[in-house]
Amino acid sequence: MKTFEELYNLDISTKVKKNNGLDYLSWLDCFMLLKEFDMTPTYDAYKFKELKVSGQIVVTVWVKIGNIRNEITYTDARSRDFEFIKQRAFVKCVAINWGLGLKLWDNPSDPAVDDK
Repeated sequence: MKTFEELYNLDISTKVKKNNGLDYLSWLDCFMLLKEFDMTPTYDAYKFKELKVSGQIVVTVWVKIGNIRNEITYTDARSRDFEFIKQRAFVKCVAINWGLGLKLWDNPSDPAVDDK
């Protein structure tokens, strides 16, 4: 099993796609990379709600790799496709908790990054 640092530093440039000018790692590429490293994940959503006022969909997804289980609550206002939202939450949970693809959020030109 790869460590957080190994997955964080993994060169995934050939897997990165663009959508509206933003880089992202697709669900399938994320899943297949994990399998390649004998880190076959299981995951599912166990909470789902639609916020009536904003139309946002909120889903809580758990991901288990080996004996480690983590979860993330993910909000999406752009899609009505539950499976798509669940897959996006899976990729984000993997990035945050296992490091794979997390560098995609490391954008030095982002004005929200604190330079101090």
